[in-house]
Amino acid sequence: MEKYTANYVYTNHNFVIQNLTNSRKERNKYYPAYCVIKNILHRGCPTIMSQYLQDVIGSLHNLEKFNTRITLIDNKPPVWYKTIKGNDEKNDYPAKYFFEEILPNYLEEYKFIQQLIIPEVLFNEITGEINQEFVDQQVDFYLPQAKLVIEINGQQHLEEINKINDKDRKEYLAKFGIETIEINTTEIRNNNIQYKMDKIKNRLKQFDKILNYYKENYYNQQNYKEEYTKKALIATAVMRFQTLILELLQREILKLDDKIWSFNILSLDVDEDFAKIALEDIFIWLENICKLLKLQFNKPDVRIVYSNESEFQFREGYINVNFSLLRRWTDENEKYPEIIFVRTDYFDKANYFKVNTTDPIKYKIINDGEESDIPALKFFLKNIFGFDEFNDGQLPIIINALSCNDTIGLLPTGSGKSLCYQLSALLQPCVSFVVCPIKSLMYDQKDNLDKRYIDRTNYISSDQDAETKSKIGKEFSEGKYFFIWISPERFQIQEFRDYLDKLNKEQTIAIAVIDEVHCLSEWGHDFRTSYLNLIRTIRKYCPSSWLLGLTATASSFVLEDLKKEFEIGNDSIKTLTSFTRPELNFIVHKHESEEIEDKKNILIDLLNNLNREKDIFKIDGLNTKSGLIFTLLKNGKIGCYSIANELSRIFNIDARWYSGEVPHIKGIPVLDSDEFDKYKMRVQKEYKENKFPLLVATKAFGMGIDKSNIRYTIHFGLPASLEALYQEAGRAGRDKKKADCYVLYTRENIEKNELEKLFNPQTKIEEIKEIQEKYGFKGKDVLRIFFLWLSNNKGTDEEFKEVMSIFENFAEPGTIKNIECRKIGKFADVQKAIYRLSLVKIIDDWTIESWNKGREIIKVYFSDYTEQTAEDALLSYIRRYDKEFYLDLNNVSNEKYSKYIKIYNSNILSKYEKIFNILIEWIYDNIVYSRRQAIKNILELCDNFKDSKSFKEELERYFKFTESTYLLDYIAQNPLDHKSWFEVFYTYTEDKRNKILIDIEGIKNVKGNLSRLLESYRYNTGLNFLSGILRLILGEFENQDGRIRLELAMKEISQYEKDKKYEILNEIFKIKELFNEKSRIELSKMLIDVYPEKLEKIYIELKDYYSLNKIIEISVEKLKRIGETING
Repeated sequence: MEKYTANYVYTNHNFVIQNLTNSRKERNKYYPAYCVIKNILHRGCPTIMSQYLQDVIGSLHNLEKFNTRITLIDNKPPVWYKTIKGNDEKNDYPAKYFFEEILPNYLEEYKFIQQLIIPEVLFNEITGEINQEFVDQQVDFYLPQAKLVIEINGQQHLEEINKINDKDRKEYLAKFGIETIEINTTEIRNNNIQYKMDKIKNRLKQFDKILNYYKENYYNQQNYKEEYTKKALIATAVMRFQTLILELLQREILKLDDKIWSFNILSLDVDEDFAKIALEDIFIWLENICKLLKLQFNKPDVRIVYSNESEFQFREGYINVNFSLLRRWTDENEKYPEIIFVRTDYFDKANYFKVNTTDPIKYKIINDGEESDIPALKFFLKNIFGFDEFNDGQLPIIINALSCNDTIGLLPTGSGKSLCYQLSALLQPCVSFVVCPIKSLMYDQKDNLDKRYIDRTNYISSDQDAETKSKIGKEFSEGKYFFIWISPERFQIQEFRDYLDKLNKEQTIAIAVIDEVHCLSEWGHDFRTSYLNLIRTIRKYCPSSWLLGLTATASSFVLEDLKKEFEIGNDSIKTLTSFTRPELNFIVHKHESEEIEDKKNILIDLLNNLNREKDIFKIDGLNTKSGLIFTLLKNGKIGCYSIANELSRIFNIDARWYSGEVPHIKGIPVLDSDEFDKYKMRVQKEYKENKFPLLVATKAFGMGIDKSNIRYTIHFGLPASLEALYQEAGRAGRDKKKADCYVLYTRENIEKNELEKLFNPQTKIEEIKEIQEKYGFKGKDVLRIFFLWLSNNKGTDEEFKEVMSIFENFAEPGTIKNIECRKIGKFADVQKAIYRLSLVKIIDDWTIESWNKGREIIKVYFSDYTEQTAEDALLSYIRRYDKEFYLDLNNVSNEKYSKYIKIYNSNILSKYEKIFNILIEWIYDNIVYSRRQAIKNILELCDNFKDSKSFKEELERYFKFTESTYLLDYIAQNPLDHKSWFEVFYTYTEDKRNKILIDIEGIKNVKGNLSRLLESYRYNTGLNFLSGILRLILGEFENQDGRIRLELAMKEISQYEKDKKYEILNEIFKIKELFNEKSRIELSKMLIDVYPEKLEKIYIELKDYYSLNKIIEISVEKLKRIGETING
């Protein structure tokens, strides 16, 4: 007997199929297709019917009555032949007599429970757990709806040892809220059972609310003829018959290459032709999955014979089915082993669902032409999620993931990244998991899928107690969920690794989804230490899986990290060519005021105007014009807590606040930690449900949160980067309707040379700290961002101490050590130090043995390291990002790397200390540079704001993927390939035959693309050269990305071999038409410094006054000397 939990409506979800023969044939080439379709049909309980079924039966889920519970119960007494035990020799059957005679006669008003009582039930079926003490033990009768066990005890139960066992059984069941009522066989024979029957009746009364649903339909079978109920029964019957068909296919009782399928059906309580409807729908599903799998689909002819109970006879050559919705299963099937019985189950709340698994499918999707598979993919999109079309960018990600390729999907906020993994996972006959960095995102994605009636999912979060987490982990390992959302921290827990190991051996893991994958990289703005060892752990414990990383934001260094971790090339990074969001309108308000109150007044005036024009504070369901204000801080006058409360008071509205950590007032938290977690969940839920109109939040809110009707966002201060602006502002307009995105930006009141110094690539971190400390809290938006970043970083000295503390106290090649974190530092800091040691191959792996706050213990697995392996790993790691990096002991004067060469040359430090010091200093230098360049880009864009159109154009250039994007990426990885530098200045004619120089619009696009890369690459000769040249062409040479970068590049070029230097000069001459008269003069100065011997050639090519003057000066000097010689 197979048990299932599946439905299209709210009738009883659980049912059984009896007398199935054969085992499932996994080697059948169609078997994966059957698994996928069965999983999809069982994806929720209930779930939504396919478009075909909705056309035939109706869109029941859209009706008011859909949530009405319809209980299934027959009014004919059930017949049990052998299951209810007795004494065959003495022809004595007290239990059977109790069930068939006493129950209906003594419990007249509850006689319907005879239909609901199941005899001889195993303990584990009742409790849902296996207890070795009671394994294989059964109870005589169990009524699940009242949690009632009835035991019919013979004389043997009077013996002392059996009394003890009965007592233990009762106590054990009582832990699960189950009452046991014992009736002695003597009481039955003597008809002395009134007291016990009254006890049963009292127990039943406690569960009247549930039992009355059954009672009503038991006595009024005509209820099943009501219009909606009748449709609901058809839908239920279709689901059960579809499940039967798929089982028969999996067992090869039916085959797709059969010419005809014949069914002989005894339909006891469904009048409609449900089998024909079910089969037609199954054929549609199978045709589309076979299209994707490149399998031939031949639709067999179908012959169906329906009979009533008096007419039904077994037919040879047919699938004979005894089908009933209202009847529950008995042992009647044993009398008719050649007939398949489909019956309702007794346990209403049990969940029998288990993902049907086999080996992953390596799809080969054809995405264009006559044989295109896109219509089939759209079929699944429509029938699972209800969407007619894919959003831009989704298909390339899905196609690559379905091909079992490790994939990174990069899509703007609101583009539907989640659907990419959800559809990909559902089209695999396997389980998957989703690594999710924040709890609110888990809850949001779970909630969104539940609303689409896809509920075979779960999450494990820190809000759950240990027992719940362990239970869900165990269920996941048993294949009870398509996927679960889990925090990255779980992978550092041995118990969860064991679950993965078990799952990998018994099921198949398909996709390891890493949501917000940019958190994995230390170069990302949302880097999390918990991601540090994630990929290695997944590879080790889930070897059959492949990776799908999704994000809306990733710098070049982040992408390099991800490519390295994922072990993929650019072809597996899938994104849009354009990140255009036409529905978003950007407005920047710039002001110079010194006072915070002035900025608040600007915010209040803006909200007043919006409310006058658009009634933004009116609560009106999905028509509510929700607002979202972002603040940099949670505390203080400009923190989210203070601003939300102030706006609530001023506008007399319910404005809420949201932050990652609890706000403080004068050092005291406004909520305790438990209240704070509940508050955040409530705010997120009620904001999505439009219970209040305005939320003021830090960046902690809504990474990936799906709310469609945000009509405006306001950044109360400069965002930390262009990515932050686009991702946070992108929360608006998810319904593709117009939305406004405001930035309220206060200019810095510092000296111009200090502002320029902040963004000079050569400025050291110590100099930035000096400027920040000079102005302190008087600083405006830019300095606040710097302050926040600097205050959250310990500094190189502290990190070095922590790394050395672990190394000196614990490190021994090839050993395993437990580290008590409190003896070294904070938990997160110790993890980061361990990660640093893993970068240089000192450490292989680590797990968290204890999470007790303040008493965390980390188990560390040290590699068989040596000084040489550590140094090799150091150089390999740095050269992943900086291809030109070297430690030339004879070149200490080199500005780029002198700092690290000096460390390497130190006579004081040990070899390991040198390695760790260089690593930490290099990381700090480049992270500081990256953050600074990101701030520069957003500052430049907001400073130059003229109108929304030009602002968006510039913003989208930063994100746009074009031919030059890939070329620039190549240059980033191959900075000395000078020939590739100049390719960015050319495009092809329409016929693709000739190369021509790009126009000014093309130059602007390349600059936008390049500005993104420059956030990652500080000393890349190729990129610095291009940045300087592009800025020179555009008249922006004095920008920090102009003259300074070109000077750095030309300094490197001056060291090249003569032939290479001259090749670069000649290539510059070829693009001379791009420079105007003024820019040619600046270019000439640069070239003459590097190529003084080519002065005349420079003038001939550029025709500039500077080189001409130089020639004249030299000529005059020569003439002077000649004159002096003559006159001498």
